[in-house]
Amino acid sequence: MAEAHANFLFRVEHNYDEALRILRLAEQNSPNDLSILVTIGNELRRTGRLEEAVVYLRRAEALAPRDLRVIDFQFSAY
Repeated sequence: MAEAHANFLFRVEHNYDEALRILRLAEQNSPNDLSILVTIGNELRRTGRLEEAVVYLRRAEALAPRDLRVIDFQFSAY
């Protein structure tokens, strides 16, 4: 649910800081949730924070290296 709210804030309202704040709160509650990690990584990548985005990519990759969201994120991050 946090991902949907954050995506709305990010894509529709362009409120990047609030979107990341919500996602990081969700991450605190579910630190190994692949969807949250990939969403945070994508949002960071879209705002040009590539080094931070790669940290989330690596975490997601460690959890599910064959998941299509991780593979897609890998190719879109570079």
